Amino acid sequence: MTTITHLPLLLFFTLTLSIHANIHLNTGDHHALLTILKHLGVSGDLRPPENPCSTTGISCERRTLNGFDTLRVTGIVFETRRLTGFLSPAIGQLSELKELSLNDNCLNDRIPPELGNCRKIEVINFGNNKFSGEVPAEISYLLRLRILDLSSNEFTGELGFLKHFRNLEKLALENNMFTGKVPVSLLAGVKPVAVSGCKMRQIRSEIQTVGQIRHRNLLALLAHVSRPTCHYLVYEFMKNGSLQDILLLKVLL
Repeated sequence: MTTITHLPLLLFFTLTLSIHANIHLNTGDHHALLTILKHLGVSGDLRPPENPCSTTGISCERRTLNGFDTLRVTGIVFETRRLTGFLSPAIGQLSELKELSLNDNCLNDRIPPELGNCRKIEVINFGNNKFSGEVPAEISYLLRLRILDLSSNEFTGELGFLKHFRNLEKLALENNMFTGKVPVSLLAGVKPVAVSGCKMRQIRSEIQTVGQIRHRNLLALLAHVSRPTCHYLVYEFMKNGSLQDILLLKVLL
């Protein structure tokens, strides 16, 4: 009796799984993804040729176009995989990509400007790799970007690529060789900020600690800019002054 009662439900789930199994990855995404995985150095056993969406670290979502359902790549997360390759320009073909997290590997070479074609991306984490060169200006086209972590690489050049990030919530630039100023448009677009700190002791420990703290009575750490002779911590602007300012004012009075 119990078996008969649950039979329709079992048939429903079986049919649902069958329908999803028949939805294939978009052809363009398929070819681009295989190229990307190859150049990153992902071993062959991690990328089944018939269904790349089943690869660990790859996320795909269903999309409907012209009445037909297809799967599109929306996430690539390969953290701490000991990858030693580079990021292929084919990344620009993944127009539905939302997250690209490749942190804690040994990836090298430059960021391809084609990444600027991924207009729906919200998270980019390249922290702790060996990327080098200037960050391409095309990155500034990614208006939905919320998290950008380029820390601990070998990047050089100006910070002009930051100028259009109005939705940015987390920015990490430390341990690179950037030069120049943080664009005014970024400061105005996110929140006014105050820059403080030079030749600070135990800067790395402070950044790791403060960067993880979230409390209504504490300022959020927005960014860390490293220079040869000093470090700058970028916090939200305190229009009424800091506690230190108030205490100093009382001492003077």
